[in-house]
Amino acid sequence: MAQYQLPRDFFFGAAMSGPQTEGQWNQGGKLENLWDTWSIQDLDSFYNRVGSYAGNDFMAKYQEDLRILKDLGLDTYRTSIQWSRLLDANGNLNEEGAAWYHELFRASREAGLEPFVNLYHFDMPTYLFDRGGWESREVVEAYAHYADVAFREFGQEIKYWFTFNEPIVEPEQRYQEGVWYPQLHDYNRARTVQYHISLAHALAVANYRKAYDEGAIRADAKIGMINCFTPVYTKQNPSEADLEAVRMTSGINNRWWLDLITKGELPADVLDSLAEGGVKLPFRAGDQEILKQGVVDWLACSGAGEQGRPVRPAALCRRVRMARRRYEREPRLGNLPAGPLRLWHGLR
Repeated sequence: MAQYQLPRDFFFGAAMSGPQTEGQWNQGGKLENLWDTWSIQDLDSFYNRVGSYAGNDFMAKYQEDLRILKDLGLDTYRTSIQWSRLLDANGNLNEEGAAWYHELFRASREAGLEPFVNLYHFDMPTYLFDRGGWESREVVEAYAHYADVAFREFGQEIKYWFTFNEPIVEPEQRYQEGVWYPQLHDYNRARTVQYHISLAHALAVANYRKAYDEGAIRADAKIGMINCFTPVYTKQNPSEADLEAVRMTSGINNRWWLDLITKGELPADVLDSLAEGGVKLPFRAGDQEILKQGVVDWLACSGAGEQGRPVRPAALCRRVRMARRRYEREPRLGNLPAGPLRLWHGLR
């Protein structure tokens, strides 16, 4: 069997999120978020009727789960802070929520794991959604405040930060395609949400830079955004309409975020086409200056195999062992590329 060596600067880890794993949805001062609300109203929508509020009971089993991650040979993992756990409804720090994350990060270091921390994993606090959610400037500003509190509370503990996980997904799934609660079908509203998430990201990065300059964040820290890019293809011999569809689909799903985090702007051709199609984005004076602050230190790319089925570290451990045994049984896997793609194919 061929042996492969990962580069020295390669992060070998796993990914999870607060709302998918933590459990204890209404304990320790935590407020209800949209996943909790959906779970309460329609538990049958969730795989095996395990709603978000149950999660994987990570808050009770985190020490065991961290050991499993380390036993797998991992040295990093990504999770997220829950907005609805860290702050109360007045935007003040929830001390019990903060204490949980301090303990998680301490236990992670003790286990030899570097936590990568994301600030938002589609888990809008329900009371803010009721005030307009991402369609409201008030919520954009509330997110910027939440990010600032998180940076200053955990800035000396966390090296790797992310503002949003897959920011295109919530506009599409919740507002456009009607997949997530409350199952909306409105393309215009989805683009407003996308625009406001872009502003929220940029404001959060600005708050990160300020906290960094003031010494509240460790000197070796980085901030980024986690994107799930969508390669766009056409049929053979595409028509002009096909090519235009490719341009706009890629523009909204890919270039929008790439331009934001590398240039601090949004793609002008996409904005022009949206306006020509009757989509009115809620531009305000000063927005371009805000967006300029959205340039990040690094880019994360996310891909998923089994959508909608979060995997507990224990289950991941079993799957890796099964993949290893399957690899030993099936020589054809030896033709796969080295590195992460081999593990990806093994886990699918």
